[in-house]
Amino acid sequence: MEALKASSFHHMAKPEVSSTVWKMIWNCRTLPKIRAFLWHSCGNVVASADCLSSRNIPIDPLCSRCGKEKDSVDHIMLHCPYAKAIWFGSSLSHRISNNPSLLIHEWLQHWQNLALQDKNAARESFSKCSFLCWHIWLVRKDFVFSKKFKSLEEIIRSAEAAF
Repeated sequence: MEALKASSFHHMAKPEVSSTVWKMIWNCRTLPKIRAFLWHSCGNVVASADCLSSRNIPIDPLCSRCGKEKDSVDHIMLHCPYAKAIWFGSSLSHRISNNPSLLIHEWLQHWQNLALQDKNAARESFSKCSFLCWHIWLVRKDFVFSKKFKSLEEIIRSAEAAF
């Protein structure tokens, strides 16, 4: 079997992810671990309950926060009411679409539209976006594995302070 190359990963995992999204991720002014996380999120290979259960790991596939939807990366980052409140409460004041089929890579693609208006503002906004994604993931992980709860304000404050 041929070894997988990092450069070919996104073509195999999510062929519909545009090269624009991959470039946005790798050119983002953020920490390398956050770039890697976003890359894995678009490839749907983060350890969400949905992803783990699809690999026959016995785990409840529902969101640990709302318990209503599958715990997919798209739900964790965009569709969970908890994540929506974080996005709206942040300095970005971003309102996530109510389209339940919106995927993380499609949503990231929308940030590119800001670059058409103001490249510097878009770069800064996408960087903040990356930190919010990372902190939403960290808090979800702490909640699932350690039952640690953080308020929306704490999450927003820590993400924006890290930025």
